[in-house]
Amino acid sequence: MATAKKATPAKRGAPKKTVAKKAPAKKAAAKKIAVKKAAAKKVHTTRGMAQDRRQVSAEAKYEVAYEAKKMGVTQAAVLAAIKKVGNDRAKIEAELTKPAAKKTSARKAGHTARGIAQDRRQVSAEAKHEVAYEAKKMGVTSDQVLAAIKKVGNDRAKIEVELKKNKNA
Repeated sequence: MATAKKATPAKRGAPKKTVAKKAPAKKAAAKKIAVKKAAAKKVHTTRGMAQDRRQVSAEAKYEVAYEAKKMGVTQAAVLAAIKKVGNDRAKIEAELTKPAAKKTSARKAGHTARGIAQDRRQVSAEAKHEVAYEAKKMGVTSDQVLAAIKKVGNDRAKIEVELKKNKNA
């Protein structure tokens, strides 16, 4: 009598053999189409994002607000610049940096492009509190400080030297 061989169990840790089922041709074609549609839905390419950053959308209020704050102008000025030169960020910034277009708020009057540190070295004739401070510090009148600003410019050190000359004379 012939004895049947028993199937030996698979060794531990050995991968089980699986038989891959082939998808029917219609399902495979449907998957390919789905993959193509998913790729077509990609919103931005690398180039598209870079182009998008170079533009300021007039409809996107946050972009207009950011550009206005960055350039120190009103949102209306940014919208006017977009209307005049288009939505290219570089052109808008160039338009807004023209002397006639730059309108700063009263709070920022007298500040320079270098910021507050340089602003402390200057005395603005339009800022009454700065003139009053300098007058009190030097022991002169506000009119004398304004005359010194007119004569030597708005550099604080030069103004103080001029006021000392006048005070001693």
